[in-house]
Amino acid sequence: MDRLKRLAKYPELWILSIGALVTRLWQVGLPPSIVFDELYFRQFAANYLDGHYFFDIHPPLIKLLFAGIGSLAGFSPSEVAESTDATILLRIFPAIAGALLVPLIYIIIRQFGLGRRVATLGAVLVLLDNALLVESRFILMDSLLLIAGFGALSCYLALRRTAGWKRWIW
Repeated sequence: MDRLKRLAKYPELWILSIGALVTRLWQVGLPPSIVFDELYFRQFAANYLDGHYFFDIHPPLIKLLFAGIGSLAGFSPSEVAESTDATILLRIFPAIAGALLVPLIYIIIRQFGLGRRVATLGAVLVLLDNALLVESRFILMDSLLLIAGFGALSCYLALRRTAGWKRWIW
């Protein structure tokens, strides 16, 4: 019950999170065709699923995650590379990461000791940033890399304030 009271103290965080989910996931399947570098990331994921050797110019973690999502959903490598259903599924993963970036920025700003208004402003700026919005709606690596980097920063900031056995958990 105390956690619910604690969560209810920050309505702006809930509003920002819902706004981020709506803006990132609304009509995520549009356009139904491949956009920009989605072609390459889908093909890389299909190659990882297929076990086919290829030269990958980027570190493989995000494309391996795309391949894992396609595999968990039961898609074959050719479906991951060409199916519209796989396109929508693979677009949802970066969209959720882009939506999580908004409350994470709020939390990081609060961890720096700044007020709720400043944290809300920072999160609103991330929410309304058109480049982040567009890149998080396609099968691209950027929103996933940003959530990993800022998540690590948030964990470090939480680690700085702990001591004893809790520090070992972080």
